[in-house]
Amino acid sequence: MIGELSGEPECCAASISNDEFVYYRPTGGPSGAPGKLPAVPEIDGGDEYVTKCGRTPTLTPVEYRTQAEGLVVLMEMKASCPGGDIVSTDALRVSITDTGQSVASAVFDFSDAPIYLPRTDGTNTTNSIQREFLYDLGSFWRLPNTLGESSSLTNSRASGAQLVECEDEGTSDASLTSGPASRSDTNTPIRPTRSAQPTTGDVESASLDALRAQADADRPFAFDLGGVGARVSGEGDSHLEALPE
Repeated sequence: MIGELSGEPECCAASISNDEFVYYRPTGGPSGAPGKLPAVPEIDGGDEYVTKCGRTPTLTPVEYRTQAEGLVVLMEMKASCPGGDIVSTDALRVSITDTGQSVASAVFDFSDAPIYLPRTDGTNTTNSIQREFLYDLGSFWRLPNTLGESSSLTNSRASGAQLVECEDEGTSDASLTSGPASRSDTNTPIRPTRSAQPTTGDVESASLDALRAQADADRPFAFDLGGVGARVSGEGDSHLEALPE
């Protein structure tokens, strides 16, 4: 009676004594062929587990856009260590500059939703992910059309002139030591917990630099305002002048 009791071969055991026959039903799943290890399940979001890195991640702007809440920056996030990274700090300051002038600066909290950055040692199919960061009013000074390749006042592609500085000012979750890499998510921007000081100068100087950059960006445009054109001219100075019809 050992064997095909349910129509399929199973592994089981039996004990026979003088008074009784005891049958032990099989436990667990079906066994594989001898000497063959079971396949390792595919990890959702990455090919390999990532580990915590001791350095802040590398962020690179990809696109800029404005919405009602402020400036949204699409960032490429990349680990600074070959084994990836786990970003779980409750205070990561992310500051953007353009040719030495402040663009935006704010502090972001990742403690409730840590980001697992892919490995960069070649074992993953991708070595970075993309996330959107929101800089609300008071934490940004430049508009998209002053940054990179602008398609409109509210949208632009980043250029290589913008740099991102990250500084961990908080505490990370020490219990998070490894895990599968996260996927890119551009549906919901990461919101800041507070604004931060500009990387260079102060808020007043950053605002003045932004005004000059905006004047330069608007220089080619003239708007017909009922016979009066608004034109930006000079080194950051603006005035109204009559334009020929």
